[in-house]
Amino acid sequence: MGAGLIPIVQPITNEFWRARPTMPLPADVAAVVAIKRPALFQAMQAEAQNLGFDARAFAAFVDAADQPPGVSELLEMRRRNLIGDDLLERGLRSAQIEEDWLALLPQLRHVLLSPADLAQLRQQGFLSEGEQKAQSALQGVSAENAEHLFEISGLPPGIELMIALWRRELIPWERVEQAVREGNTKVKYIPDLKHLRYMPLSPAVAAEAVLKQQLPREEGKRIAGLSGVSPDDFDILSRVNGRPMAIGQALDLVRRGKRGKGFFTEVVARSDVRTEYADDLLLLQERLLPLFQVLRLLRDGTLTDELATEQLTKQGYAPELVQAIIAGGHAAKSSATKDLGREQITEIYEGGFESRQWALDNLIGLGYDANESNLLLDLTEAKRIIAFLRAAINRVKASFVGHKISESEALDALGQLGVVTEQSQNYMELWSEERDANVHRLTPAQIGKAFKLGLITREDAIQRWIGQGYPEDDAILLSAITVHPAGSEPSPTSTTL
Repeated sequence: MGAGLIPIVQPITNEFWRARPTMPLPADVAAVVAIKRPALFQAMQAEAQNLGFDARAFAAFVDAADQPPGVSELLEMRRRNLIGDDLLERGLRSAQIEEDWLALLPQLRHVLLSPADLAQLRQQGFLSEGEQKAQSALQGVSAENAEHLFEISGLPPGIELMIALWRRELIPWERVEQAVREGNTKVKYIPDLKHLRYMPLSPAVAAEAVLKQQLPREEGKRIAGLSGVSPDDFDILSRVNGRPMAIGQALDLVRRGKRGKGFFTEVVARSDVRTEYADDLLLLQERLLPLFQVLRLLRDGTLTDELATEQLTKQGYAPELVQAIIAGGHAAKSSATKDLGREQITEIYEGGFESRQWALDNLIGLGYDANESNLLLDLTEAKRIIAFLRAAINRVKASFVGHKISESEALDALGQLGVVTEQSQNYMELWSEERDANVHRLTPAQIGKAFKLGLITREDAIQRWIGQGYPEDDAILLSAITVHPAGSEPSPTSTTL
């Protein structure tokens, strides 16, 4: 009956509470408000006291209502060392984790590598197959799937590199296809990639081939187009390709009057030199004499000092060097004349056609002082004596080698010429070899004649022929021919020794 009256009395109850709103908040609600609004903590504690809960009881309500971070957040904070093990355990207990799990959950603070990372580490040689599969199994990946992850990890060599290997016939086309499948390129494009086997000529090479008339221009444009070069750009490339004649050669043509300034400027424009310097380069038309020609012409007297100065100055020689070079040219002329006169005087004196005094006076007249002149004449006399001694020694040699004098006579003759003993012995050793070789021997015919006349025995004749290089059989035949000339009958035993 009481429950049936509730709908009837409820409006009266509501009106009463609206008029007098004095009902205290429930203690658990007041605890939640105190946590969310710390400034209202005292007011919420008073609300709980209105319901009969003291401060100790309200603190218990607050502690029960205070929720810690989630388990994953707690573990992440522990990983980052933001909390210690004590706060981690407190948080887990506050999350009403049962005692059996409190010792296990902290072990999850260390994150395992993903199965994909493990496969990549194995691919790069940092993990073995067993290690990769064992650690992948901890995350629920089977050994078979771990192997699949390993196969798809990493990337194959680039397509261009694989095609280059195929071009060189180092790998078959199937290897290229496999590399495409293991990469990120869709396999439907594999047949198109096969067209990259042959590389077209570079546009620069095509332009050079057209320039050297190895390709028609239109074919060159087509080949350059394969590399993305337009026909107009290929025309420009063809014009700038190749090189002109050397600037020095063009300058020679201008000097000879075969070409003009416009031609020269065009050559400069097609070279690496900027065209604004073409007029300056034309100033080099005038040739300058090399230094050796300047010296030669000065020495010959065909070049004046003024012209020599102009030539050397234009070549950048300092004024003091110009004067020194010119002076050197004149000195060379005087020196040449002086040397020529000296040679003639000493040659006349050496031949004995004039006296020493005549030679001395003439050398002094050429500018040599007395000491230099006497030294030159002394050297000339020594040269003459040496020539005499060499001639005398050669005569001694000829007599000795020709068996006209003995060794002792040759040594005496050398001693009289003033040759020292040691050198005389050297001469004799050398000459003796020539003397031994200079021996006249009987000819084969003379040996046969002596044998026939009975001057030597048959055995002696045969040995002499053998000594001259005849084989023994031939020497025996010679002896037989000598005893029995052609037309006579030799005895059967006459040809044996």
